[in-house]
Amino acid sequence: ERVTSRGAALLVVLAVASGAAGGDDAGAVEVQVALDRAEVFVHEQVVLSVRVRHPAGARASWEPPPFDGFWAERLGTRGLAPDERGRPSTEFRRALFPTRTGEIEIDDSRLLLVAEGGVERGVRVPGARLRVRALPSGVPADALVGQLEVRAALGDDRLRLGKAVSLTIELSGEGNVWDAPPPALEPLVGDGVEVFPEPPLLSIGESAGRATTRRTFRYALVPARAGQLRVEPIRFSYFDPQSGQLALAASAPQLCSVFAGS
Repeated sequence: ERVTSRGAALLVVLAVASGAAGGDDAGAVEVQVALDRAEVFVHEQVVLSVRVRHPAGARASWEPPPFDGFWAERLGTRGLAPDERGRPSTEFRRALFPTRTGEIEIDDSRLLLVAEGGVERGVRVPGARLRVRALPSGVPADALVGQLEVRAALGDDRLRLGKAVSLTIELSGEGNVWDAPPPALEPLVGDGVEVFPEPPLLSIGESAGRATTRRTFRYALVPARAGQLRVEPIRFSYFDPQSGQLALAASAPQLCSVFAGS
């Protein structure tokens, strides 16, 4: 086993021989465990990759560790091209968001290889360490972390008085959006508008090998008088790890004409 540091990334390699003689061993197994960052801020995303080169025809599955000290989200499993000895690779990935500071240990885990004929073989997956920094002085401890953007949209630009119009707010990016509180809409829509919130929704996607996070807030708005309904910009503050500073994501204002009668 060897552990190396490549710039910002941590790489752990475990080679497991098959027991056959000769250096060109198509039955050998090689496991690589990599973090795409060696040090992050608390709540900042880091991607863990477990890549296994295994004999052709074998199927690999991963039993991940518990990830104590992290919020973990599964990313897609990928099949990679064979090497010069004909061994394909399978890559398992997790997006990890540390929830505490200090040096966090990622425990060893286990791979299960099933060869042609159903013969099973367990392989140890080495753990890793991640250094997690506290947020800088002046940044709230509960700040959202990671670049974010916010969009808002009304369901219609015209509304009959007495009816409801939907408002959808989407907060998205690479951050811990599940910690975002629902926006307080009443000050943003003014007097004379009833606000009926729905439970927030969370969805996780993937782009360029990293998790994309999205939290959606939906409301029904019922104006009490005719005229123009204006929703002021929705704002979320977040900490940008790249700049090391607080930033602000804001939506565009939304307008709806409210009319009386039919």
